[in-house]
Amino acid sequence: MKRTIFFAICAFMVQQLEAVDGDTFKSQTVGFEITKPKNWRFASAQENLENIKRTELSDENLKKLILKSAAAPLVVITKFTEPYDDLNPSLKVSIKPYGTLKGKTPAQILDLILPTLSKAFKDFALADEPAEVEMFGIKSAHMGIEYTLVAENKAEFESHIPPLDYPQRGLFFLGGSRLRRDEKNGSYQEIEAILDTVKIGE
Repeated sequence: MKRTIFFAICAFMVQQLEAVDGDTFKSQTVGFEITKPKNWRFASAQENLENIKRTELSDENLKKLILKSAAAPLVVITKFTEPYDDLNPSLKVSIKPYGTLKGKTPAQILDLILPTLSKAFKDFALADEPAEVEMFGIKSAHMGIEYTLVAENKAEFESHIPPLDYPQRGLFFLGGSRLRRDEKNGSYQEIEAILDTVKIGE
């Protein structure tokens, strides 16, 4: 199984205080640091929102709800500048409160998310069942999904989201990566190299 690409790290919800120093993003407030390759770029929250708008989901009402409730991510890293006329390899990290999920195990949280994901994406398929793992020394769970992404220009790209992880610590960061299944313009190895730079609680 490929190493996890979606991940989450629990923390406390406060105003985001972050800084970018060259290729490194660091939030001292939430104790999170990540470094991108020199040929990748940090994308803005507005670019991320515009990218969501260009994506066609199977359920249009669900898309409207996502746009309405979308919070600015902590950091977004993409390989190419948007708009990009193919699936842009990317890695995104957001802060999420447990809310009503408090007390659930990481795997149970993934089980609860599955129905929403299956409605949102065309040709949705579960590639890896939710399973307990450890990432960055934190108890987590992951799952992998595959789907077809339909862009606003009607282009369709076979997509694979490698495993999701949810470490348990009160609140959490939710992170995710998106790649073409054939990896023709971005590879798992590139994403894994970025994840290897993550520092938590420092």
